[in-house]
Amino acid sequence: MANNLEKSLEKSLEKSFLQDIRQLFLEADDYNVLIEVGQEPNIETFKAHSVILRARSTYFRAALSTNWAKSNDGIIKMNKPNIIPDVFRVILKFIYTGTIILSDNMLEYYLDILVAADELALIELIDYIIEYILKKEMFWFRRNLVNIHKISSQHEAFYKLKTTCEEIIQKDSSTFLRSKDIGDLEEGVLIKLLKSDNLDLKEIEIWNQIIKWGKVQCNLNIDDKDDTSKWSIEDFDMLKLSLENCLPHIRYFLISRADYYDKIRPFKKILSKELRDELKEFYFKDSRPDRSNILSPRLKYADEDSILIKLKHFALISTWIDRKKQYYQPEQIPYVFKLLYRGSRDGLKDTNKFYHRCNYQGPSIVIIKPSDIDLIIGGYNADVWNKNQKYDTVTNSFIFSLDINSEDNNDGICSRVRSNVNKVGYTGQEKIPWFGNDLNWIKGICKQQIYEKKIVSIDKFDTEDVEVYKVLHKVNNNIFFEEFNEDPSSNGINNNNIFSNGII
Repeated sequence: MANNLEKSLEKSLEKSFLQDIRQLFLEADDYNVLIEVGQEPNIETFKAHSVILRARSTYFRAALSTNWAKSNDGIIKMNKPNIIPDVFRVILKFIYTGTIILSDNMLEYYLDILVAADELALIELIDYIIEYILKKEMFWFRRNLVNIHKISSQHEAFYKLKTTCEEIIQKDSSTFLRSKDIGDLEEGVLIKLLKSDNLDLKEIEIWNQIIKWGKVQCNLNIDDKDDTSKWSIEDFDMLKLSLENCLPHIRYFLISRADYYDKIRPFKKILSKELRDELKEFYFKDSRPDRSNILSPRLKYADEDSILIKLKHFALISTWIDRKKQYYQPEQIPYVFKLLYRGSRDGLKDTNKFYHRCNYQGPSIVIIKPSDIDLIIGGYNADVWNKNQKYDTVTNSFIFSLDINSEDNNDGICSRVRSNVNKVGYTGQEKIPWFGNDLNWIKGICKQQIYEKKIVSIDKFDTEDVEVYKVLHKVNNNIFFEEFNEDPSSNGINNNNIFSNGII
């Protein structure tokens, strides 16, 4: 009982002491330090007490020591032109009170506060802000990934921010390369991305981004310099010099003739004469380049690029197919995906076309873009689409939804089947493919019945587009095989039962 009373008294005294110190911050009476912060026209002078500053910061302990500080009438004056007043106000409050309140209206200052805290050796504050960002502000973090990576690479104390940046870059390098801040990217990081086989970008998009990056490096104003017909020889020379380490990593011969003519040809002066000649022969005379160092295609996991989802979504769906607890990274995907059907190409509600392309093709994923909502919905059929059966029981099938605007690679809902999967229903004489009424993209119905979870908040939707991909097991890096179910109409022969060398 006595011990509890003593602890209570100690806490009360401690609270009173802290309140007194905080009062010094609010009133700054008997101060002996004036700190002029900022640059014209934004300059502000702050009053402080040397004993508080020295006790809280090793930087001030040195700067205000008798060996360094000089006083005039008992007042020490300091200048911190590289810290803006709004940031220093937050820093000074933390020094006096040990508290900081971070909010959305302070987002633009987070990095400035971190840099100032590092300069002033406030390690406790740095650790707190970094933890806060990684727990509370990941959306902002991802949107400013390039700038955060650049700054965190310059400050050893920000190593946790840097490593988190690099983890995100590795998982979603395509989003990183598309960044609006591409010009701030360090050359070493850019080249590492360009060397990657797992970029989920068309090669011409990669070219466009490195041109943007190069323009920033040599201070060519992007808005004023888009028309290359007005460029000087010096403009091209500067761009060529800024990109000399990046250009060798572009896979030029994977770019279409139209994109070459519209996007690369205007910049032909930054390419070597040898490469220009080979590209001209390749695109206009159909001559294959005779070079041993032509870069191979980047790894692809689908024979045709999806217009609805990205590589990271294929990785997430693959994780669900295999019921893995750890999410697959793109380079770990154990499947390749063959496009069987696309609504906007083959007929959005043409069930005959659907069955002509998808019947007895084996396991497949259906990817659906509803109109008016920013979600992708779909389903995995672990068996076959079969026009001749009303329903099958497929215990490994599931339906899903994906938030296409989410920065999180693993943001989605997977709803597994818990009873019979009615894959084919009837509307008059027409046989409609479906995942029960839980997901019927022909009729636009999504009502939870036989699956564990509801994947979207609405019950009805209009289908904007749909894709169906056959799921092929990859045997190794170069070979995959097709699982199939025998089509009774083929007398036991299925032309899809093949081994294919090379990734699609």
